[in-house]
Amino acid sequence: PISSFAVFLALATIRNRPKRLGTMGLGSSSERPSASQPSTAASGDIFLYDESLGMAAFEVGGLGSGSRALICVPGLTDGLLSLRYLPRLAEAVRQQGWRVVQPLLSSSYSGWGAGCLDADAHEIDTLMDFLEARRGVTEFALLGHSTGCQDVVRYLQIGARAAKVRAAILQAPVSDREALLATGVDSNEVEKYRRMAAEMIAQGKGEEAMPRSASLLLGPPHIVTANRFQSLTGRMTDDDMFSSDLSDEELRSRLGHVTVPTLIATSVDDEYIPSSVDPRQLT
Repeated sequence: PISSFAVFLALATIRNRPKRLGTMGLGSSSERPSASQPSTAASGDIFLYDESLGMAAFEVGGLGSGSRALICVPGLTDGLLSLRYLPRLAEAVRQQGWRVVQPLLSSSYSGWGAGCLDADAHEIDTLMDFLEARRGVTEFALLGHSTGCQDVVRYLQIGARAAKVRAAILQAPVSDREALLATGVDSNEVEKYRRMAAEMIAQGKGEEAMPRSASLLLGPPHIVTANRFQSLTGRMTDDDMFSSDLSDEELRSRLGHVTVPTLIATSVDDEYIPSSVDPRQLT
């Protein structure tokens, strides 16, 4: 039931993936449109899926009648409609009874540096609870873009409703630590701040903020905690799932729990894939 819209995503959107914002902007697909570019717009329904925390989500095209929802999780620094293809994707899959929902998580926009995969998974659970109880959804598929792919993989491991996920799409999965080097960031600077982060974590200060110069290595000047910096830049950390130097055994430990049908849709012109990796060979 998911194959046709997965193929649509792979063929119709990957070739036109916009560049990311910021010096690095790990995982962000956003781009400021020029005056000559059409702006992205979509009608739909914005609703709170967590009233106590004011957490909102957007159902593209409005309240649908189908019982299956594709939940789309973008990358770091992303927010509503950062995935420019969502309106087209929603239109294509609606004919098959699928509804497209994009949540705002506490890690969206500038919250990426203070977030973690487990917190994102908990919020996705809250969204699923709401969609089932209030909007008639009984089956789910998950789509992750760039660093959002880590959220999908982690959710399938620890999510309370993971058994109701029928399929997954990992669109433009990225190794954040390899992406740093691919964009010319000074590896000595990365190691300097990794040592600082490790010291902070050892002192029980993992949730405290790193210097702003550390976040600038990753992209926008947003707060980044020691825990998140280590996770995004370290080997075999929570976020390190798609690095090219992981062994088969290490990849199994990262991805082996993913048993639902999964499309891995790489981008052949992704500026964050190391030059030593040919995406065309990853089939």
